[in-house]
Amino acid sequence: MYSVNFDISGQVAVITGAGGVICGTVAKEMAKKGVKAVLIDLFLESAQRITDEIIAEGGDAIAIKTDVLDRESLEAAREQVMAKYGKIDILWYDFTVGGEHNPKGKNEWRSEELIGKIREYMPDVVIRTTFITGFPGEGEKEFETLAEFVKDMRFDRLGCFAYSPQEGTPAYNFENQVEEQTKVDRGENIMELQRT
Repeated sequence: MYSVNFDISGQVAVITGAGGVICGTVAKEMAKKGVKAVLIDLFLESAQRITDEIIAEGGDAIAIKTDVLDRESLEAAREQVMAKYGKIDILWYDFTVGGEHNPKGKNEWRSEELIGKIREYMPDVVIRTTFITGFPGEGEKEFETLAEFVKDMRFDRLGCFAYSPQEGTPAYNFENQVEEQTKVDRGENIMELQRT
């Protein structure tokens, strides 16, 4: 399990897709480190369940129903966050939200545009990200899209690891599991792109 090794206590983090397994886990881990977690998700019930778990463990969190593909929904969520916490320090954005796994297909705010706007408005920002290679169903086309994205975005810090099936998670039983060596090779390829 990934461990946060720097002080983020007291910061406000907005986590998109926080009703899901990966981003929900991120929200819980951040809350354990003292972050005020804002869980946004299209499915409020899922985000609220994780929010309730965080609060039960002594954390500070709220769940907000948000469609990140809709500007008005995002602006309404921002207003709620500002009313409760007065700031946003961290944005944990699920870059798959507008991709092929999303029934709406295309994100109104493409990830590249969003990152460009963040860099334009906050020139000193440091953008860090983590990717998983070899998630079930990842083909050569999806991997090449990720590789181009990494090459184009030039993140300040990037981590990449191979997907590891975990019993009890929905993806454990997904079809089209990727070969272990392919997952590892793709992860190494992404890290090499980041270094060049």
